[in-house]
Amino acid sequence: MKLALLVLVLVGTVAVQTHCQVQTDSETTVHLPRQDVLVHAGWWESAVLYQLLPRSFHDSDGDGSGDLRGLLARFDHLIELGVTGICLGPVFRSPMRDGGYDVSDYRDIDPLYGSMGVLEELLERAHAAGLKVVLDFIPNHTSEQHEWFQKSVRKNEPYRDYYILRGGVEKEREKDDGKEDGVPNNWQSLYHRAAWSRNVRGSEYYLHQFDTTEPDLNYRNAKVRQEMEDVMRFWLDRGVDGLRLMQVNHLYEDAQLRDEPLIDQKGSLSYENMNHLHTRDLLDNYILTFDWRTLFDEYTQAEAGGGKDHTKLMITSAYTGSLDGTLKWFGIGNRSGAHIAQNFGLLREIPPNSRAEQFQRVIDGWLNGLPPNGVANWVLGNQDYRRVASRFGRERAAGLAMLCFTLPGTIFVYYGEEIGMEDNEAISWKQTQDPLGLNTNGTVYQQYSRDPARTPFQWDDSNGWAGFSKTPKKTDPWLPVHGNYGVRNLAQEKSSNRSMYQLYRQLIAWHQQSVTLRYGSYQSFVLPDNVFAVLRSLLGEKEYATVLNLNSHAVTFNVSRVHKHARRASVAFTSLEGAHTVGESLQDIGNVALDAYETVVLELSCVSALVLAAVALLAPVSGKSATAGRQHDHSAELDWWESGVFYQIYPRSFKDSNGDGVGDLTGITEKLEHLADLGVTGVWLSPVFKSPMADFGYDISDFRDVDPIFGTMADLDRMVEKAKTLGIKVILDFVPNHTSDEHEWFVKSLNNEGDYRDYYVWRNGVNGGTPNNWQSVFHTPAWTQPAGQTQYYLHQFDKKQPDLNYRNPKVKQEMADMVRFWLDKGIDGFRIDAINHVYEDPQFRDEELIDPKGELIWENLDHKYTQNLPECYDLIYDWRDVFDQYKAADNVTRLMMTEAYANLEQTMLWYGNANRKGAHMPFNFAMINRLSKDSRANDFKVVIDEWLNAMPAGARANWVLGNHDRPRIASRYGPDLASSLAVLEMTLPGIAVVYYGEEIGMEDNRDITFEETQDPQAANTNPDVYQQFTRDPVRTPFQWDATAYAGFT
Repeated sequence: MKLALLVLVLVGTVAVQTHCQVQTDSETTVHLPRQDVLVHAGWWESAVLYQLLPRSFHDSDGDGSGDLRGLLARFDHLIELGVTGICLGPVFRSPMRDGGYDVSDYRDIDPLYGSMGVLEELLERAHAAGLKVVLDFIPNHTSEQHEWFQKSVRKNEPYRDYYILRGGVEKEREKDDGKEDGVPNNWQSLYHRAAWSRNVRGSEYYLHQFDTTEPDLNYRNAKVRQEMEDVMRFWLDRGVDGLRLMQVNHLYEDAQLRDEPLIDQKGSLSYENMNHLHTRDLLDNYILTFDWRTLFDEYTQAEAGGGKDHTKLMITSAYTGSLDGTLKWFGIGNRSGAHIAQNFGLLREIPPNSRAEQFQRVIDGWLNGLPPNGVANWVLGNQDYRRVASRFGRERAAGLAMLCFTLPGTIFVYYGEEIGMEDNEAISWKQTQDPLGLNTNGTVYQQYSRDPARTPFQWDDSNGWAGFSKTPKKTDPWLPVHGNYGVRNLAQEKSSNRSMYQLYRQLIAWHQQSVTLRYGSYQSFVLPDNVFAVLRSLLGEKEYATVLNLNSHAVTFNVSRVHKHARRASVAFTSLEGAHTVGESLQDIGNVALDAYETVVLELSCVSALVLAAVALLAPVSGKSATAGRQHDHSAELDWWESGVFYQIYPRSFKDSNGDGVGDLTGITEKLEHLADLGVTGVWLSPVFKSPMADFGYDISDFRDVDPIFGTMADLDRMVEKAKTLGIKVILDFVPNHTSDEHEWFVKSLNNEGDYRDYYVWRNGVNGGTPNNWQSVFHTPAWTQPAGQTQYYLHQFDKKQPDLNYRNPKVKQEMADMVRFWLDKGIDGFRIDAINHVYEDPQFRDEELIDPKGELIWENLDHKYTQNLPECYDLIYDWRDVFDQYKAADNVTRLMMTEAYANLEQTMLWYGNANRKGAHMPFNFAMINRLSKDSRANDFKVVIDEWLNAMPAGARANWVLGNHDRPRIASRYGPDLASSLAVLEMTLPGIAVVYYGEEIGMEDNRDITFEETQDPQAANTNPDVYQQFTRDPVRTPFQWDATAYAGFT
């Protein structure tokens, strides 16, 4: 039965109601969406990690301090909440002068919390429930009671150099003796003291960037580095799932101990008034953490297997001086750092009066800055800052939680946030425990004390302790419980249908289960009236918009400002006090009201792009996508390629497997399932041969080897083998017109060795200049005279790409042998690039200027002596004979494609002539070269019909919408019309070529600066005009997901 299919290409979209991903045209959008493909993420990448202070969670024995047994007693709360794991505050043995951050024994549990046996019981319970346990680890300093420090001050070797000890500097003092030894320099501690304290056993000073009881370790001592590595191994051996490395930006200090400059020269000598050039964020800190990462990876690899992710997680927690400083913890260059570098942007840079623009700057700044191996993460509160409900109020705290759980990446929840706990500002000077407050005075301590955010968890309204202990033995817990515990407690929150706890529990489940949130694209919007919005989208999945009213008064907003194709919206989540309810269907999405500080998460339904309509139309035929649908109902007489879909990959931009910033063959192998799912017939790789990359692989130095930047020959073999297993053919790009100037042949040609001089086109100059007026495609003369040479060599492209001399039979034989080499290795065919340049006029006559008064540039020359000469076609006909010899042997076609920008008549000659066969498929660039977004219906008809009518009998048509040399289809036409043209292309007879990224609507990146430009065609111009010539915008990395660098690496 025959099937008639009518395809209408309209300027617009077909209204198919579905969940879809489309790009909005909102003028306030500053962070464009990254396209999405599902990837295998680490267990932590969309995790919810619950940070708790064990001393404040639950007290099992009534001594006033929480403990590990108390955590076990309340462990069901964490399971019910649905978190992925816990970050456990310091539990190591400690005198507790700084809440456990002053460690006296890294290999033991403080008796206040229990014992090693109880911790092991906790690990067993957590792992049985599927929860991870991450320990806080404080590497910068120890307690002064640590065995190492005690031995150090006694000058016992080798501990003498475990800490930073220095003699004082003699300086004048206004005291009776007139002089005394002074501190080594002007450094100040974070705890409002000089950073140096005198050793009680001698005249030396020891450094402490925190409390006086916390001497800094000396990481310039290799023994200290080994000691701390051994401590990490100790805990990883015991089964903890990771460590959160605290204050790592303070590990190293300036080796010369130079004074730090004051910010305000007339201001006080205080930590806040110093530019911390010598005590914070030194490069050595990063390098040390990179070394530690190798240790974590060692454990991860040792436990790999069983289909589970056993990654040992390394988190860095550091208040660095800049976003760049924070992002460096993820790694620098090829060195990997933290899996998670904690992001304190929402905690430190969003005050209560922040406007929508500030939210956008902080959030988008982080997402745009993430390195390839970085994972987004979000923190609203921790042990060092005021609680979010105290900073913003309960309603806005709920809204901020909704925002965080909408964002991509890992979420940290500080204990008590799930019930809206607030700071206890009623803690007196006498009750204060925090040394940061105690080192001040009874008048100002509240400005510095962190105790208000560390008070006991409020479980219920019982016994004056809020259920913190069921059997109190003392008058008060270690810190006073907040006075609002009667109304703000977990039991009360659980009993209410609309509470902070219920909201958190639902948000946590949503964040972990939603495919859209895990893999979807992200956009942010500053809407009118100080409204901030975030859109999360993933093709074929639900779309969500989170909208925050940042005002103390009601506002309205239009959903179409967030998603122009939205047609319906329902409320998925709402903050605690707003007018909207969960499940509510909004009646008028153009005029949605929000109460003061109200936040809503909307689930959107939208009109799809036309390409989805095409999928719906074609799916009943093929059972797959529109792409696969081309391959239905074929006659048995058609060969495998004759109605195929070929997918062009620019290898350095497809997938980077090793983190060097360049895509490679292993990366392609990893992503072949994407192509199989897409349904393509074959994959065509842009050049992967060995090359110095002056023109990104189109300058080949060895036609029989793979460039190391892409991998090895074995990597290519593995890729080909996997592709064949998936039913995908592999076509290689072959550039026969020229080689690299580093090719062995050209080096020998330069040196006049043997027959190699005649492998290239050498000519004498004329009248002291070049042999003729020929210009290269890359905006330079087409002739270069090497140093020490009397002749010029021809290069129609870059000067590092000398043209081969095909009038030499040896060159023709060399290249035919090269074709055989790859066909023997199992390659399914070649795309032969720039084939219309391989022969030149043997008389080397000047080319005529199109405009005699115009500039002497390639674009102004009539290329009758350098392009499309008859010999070019004859060469292709000769090579077709080689291809057909292989088919004669096994009846499997090896495909020959030719690529040449030429007119229709010239292009048709690549198919062959009356006597000889040529290419199976000469590329048809008419849709690229002759159509634009302004083209009318008749223009499309002419271009399509001309090709079909001009083809010789028995030839197969082909259609190309984009490639590595021309702007992307979505940029030329816009996303909607681009999708329409994709449907048209897939419906036309013959072969379709898809340029990587077209299937997700990728667009040109026109933000590439002249300094960032790689393409020699543009780099050979200047900053004023390079944008007219650069091809880099269409060659940017494939956008796999919404992570840093779009999942490319």
